[in-house]
Amino acid sequence: MLPEPRGPVHVVQLVHHCPDGTEASEISVPTEPYLLTVALNRGRKNIEVVLEALRQMQADGKPVPQLVIAGAHRKRLRRYASRPAFRDIQDKLIFIDNPNQTDLVKLYKGALALVMPSKLEGWGLPAGEALWCGTPAICSTAEALQEVCEDLALYFEPDDASRLAQIIEKLATDITFQHELQKRINEARPTLRTWNTVARETLSSIQALR
Repeated sequence: MLPEPRGPVHVVQLVHHCPDGTEASEISVPTEPYLLTVALNRGRKNIEVVLEALRQMQADGKPVPQLVIAGAHRKRLRRYASRPAFRDIQDKLIFIDNPNQTDLVKLYKGALALVMPSKLEGWGLPAGEALWCGTPAICSTAEALQEVCEDLALYFEPDDASRLAQIIEKLATDITFQHELQKRINEARPTLRTWNTVARETLSSIQALR
């Protein structure tokens, strides 16, 4: 709740910057093509639509990439993923609990794409970090994610598992499309936001309020 009367509001966007870690690596990156999710859960984070998209691909006889689910250990999510409805894709699911920064960067850089299906986000840091690492982002049409990625991401409505499946299949099978998207992301990297950018804009906003 903002106080009344409200003063001017200055919005400072957050970052894309994903720094390399200083810790030793503790994991091996999958050798087969994989999608990456970071800090997803059920509900607002909407991992349900990702699992459903992969289930549909499997049912339609399409090649299904592995899915790396990186983040905190969540029993409720693992119980959901073990449901009989997802039996045919459970061998595609790889849970990596609490990866350190070194391994998180490795996962970003090795992924076919990051999937960010959230119904609502304040900023969507993993999407920005993926772009920083040169990795495509497949995002829901949540406004914050469109602000983070602009025209560098591939978008789908957050409840449209069929459309997400189509995007995954095209990215996995159309090498020309994949390379063109990665090229566009790499060319845009100098425009992506760093913490220095955030600090300068924050300071400028504070000075403007004086």
